[in-house]
Amino acid sequence: MAKHGGKTCAAGAPGGISCTNNSYTPNVSMNLFPKSEKVRDQWVKFVNVHRPDWKPSSHSTLCSLHFHESCFTRLKLSRLLPAKTSDENSMSSEEISSTKPKEKRVLKTGSVPTIQCAIQAPVIEQSARERRRSQAAHLS
Repeated sequence: MAKHGGKTCAAGAPGGISCTNNSYTPNVSMNLFPKSEKVRDQWVKFVNVHRPDWKPSSHSTLCSLHFHESCFTRLKLSRLLPAKTSDENSMSSEEISSTKPKEKRVLKTGSVPTIQCAIQAPVIEQSARERRRSQAAHLS
């Protein structure tokens, strides 16, 4: 069962389609709109291409798919994590490395979104029963 809620991407696409990525989408990070007015205005213009009347809130985000890979930097988590706990001292280095990522991908300050990725609605396949019924309807 898919999780719902969390932060959602503010970007849209042609035809009124919204980007459906959220905090629970695997391998996608959500980035809050920047505080810098100049950069924030660029982000708003990006969203306004397909959502003309949209205004950001203090919780508005864009997903990482709207940014080129060059807009991200990788931080070593050893700088971000506290010192080892007593539980971790008893773990082997293999167990620790498998439980914690070694790096975190972070959006560089001043980065501007440039990728207008239109998310197409998922294609729902018919079940075998539905295919037989539609074929029977066409034959009658």
